[in-house]
Amino acid sequence: MKFNGNLATAVAERPSNSQPQTFDLLQNYPNPFSARGTFGYPETRIKFQVPSVSWVQLEVLNLMGQHVTTLMQGKRPAGEYEITWDGRNDSGQPAPSGIYLLKMQAGKFSQTRKMVLAR
Repeated sequence: MKFNGNLATAVAERPSNSQPQTFDLLQNYPNPFSARGTFGYPETRIKFQVPSVSWVQLEVLNLMGQHVTTLMQGKRPAGEYEITWDGRNDSGQPAPSGIYLLKMQAGKFSQTRKMVLAR
């Protein structure tokens, strides 16, 4: 479930045997991906880690920096997390093909990755 009320994206926490030492936003997989399954992948997975209790926001922006969807927003304990995005915006509408920016902010930490959605 999404933390912003939109049910288009699932969030799953993965417990880890060791606590992460740094913030990190890994590259989504697969990339490129297709929400309609053109490449056989109906969604993309996004992994990130938090070394201590932190307020975390993950959002998707278009190349013009405009908001597409918020994948997660809220306080998270230390750990590793995985979120899936099915290529929909906050209204539940399919986002068009293109390059998107995945932005993670946690305290003073900020990192951005590029994702490609091909329909």
